[in-house]
Amino acid sequence: MNLSSRLLLGAGLSWAAVLILHDMGLLTLGARSRENRHNATCQSNLKQLGFALLQYTQDYGEFPAVPGNTARFGWVETLRPYLNVQPPDQSVLQCPAEANSWQRNPKSRNYTDYWFNAHLSRRNYTTVGEVSRLLIAGDGNDGSDLTDGRYSLSMLPYKWVSHEASPLYSHLGRANYLFADGHAKALNLRAFLLNGAAPSPS
Repeated sequence: MNLSSRLLLGAGLSWAAVLILHDMGLLTLGARSRENRHNATCQSNLKQLGFALLQYTQDYGEFPAVPGNTARFGWVETLRPYLNVQPPDQSVLQCPAEANSWQRNPKSRNYTDYWFNAHLSRRNYTTVGEVSRLLIAGDGNDGSDLTDGRYSLSMLPYKWVSHEASPLYSHLGRANYLFADGHAKALNLRAFLLNGAAPSPS
């Protein structure tokens, strides 16, 4: 029996209570470990999307159009040839922390959990400025937006700020964002939202 157990028992706690407290600690550690795995997978997904976006901009000199083109529906499908996954594998388009069931049809809600910065639709890559600070995508599907192959945001929704279950807090109080230089990072953007910031090129 270690010192902490002796102290707890000396205070009148039974072994059953000690075991319950121990199990609660393990559950907390297990939940944190699961969240860390989800966060790592989500960042990996965004990095893959970032690599595909960079390849696309090298080929065309601009970011993809949000609506897509005549051959492909939405910016997500425009990037499909640059991704290392093919239908029906949708894992790179889904954040594991999101509870929404994914759809295979790019014209359906829940096709992707990742939004694209609408300000960058067909924007020339060389005109975007400091790429290491420019948000080009992020994870965020609260189940209310039309998250099809065209899912994009011109600014982060203010309604997400006051709801702890919103995408802004899906990874231990943070969300993952992709920057124009290809790196992905978990950030708490609550302060930025309250100050009126938006994921825009300016």
